[in-house]
Amino acid sequence: MLSFETVDASLEPDRLRVFELLRLAPERNEATLLYGGRACGDDEVAVLTRSLQALLGELGAGGLESKRTFMFLLIFASLVETGGVAQAPLPMIPTR
Repeated sequence: MLSFETVDASLEPDRLRVFELLRLAPERNEATLLYGGRACGDDEVAVLTRSLQALLGELGAGGLESKRTFMFLLIFASLVETGGVAQAPLPMIPTR
């Protein structure tokens, strides 16, 4: 569920433009967020997402600048992904 509130009256034209681009009814303050390619009503926003693997593949397929960005993201991901601390298994002893 997406909720829209205009706090500042000067932002109302921007809110109306966003509603127009998303094909939402301007009098509504809420919209349902759906996974899909097409919204069925004026109170729904449809979103299609791609996997990180697909995005990285597109970055790696471009020119030198995109390859540099791709390499940076790979190095950054390897530094961030620590894998966590391994814990010893807990013995399960049945009791009555």
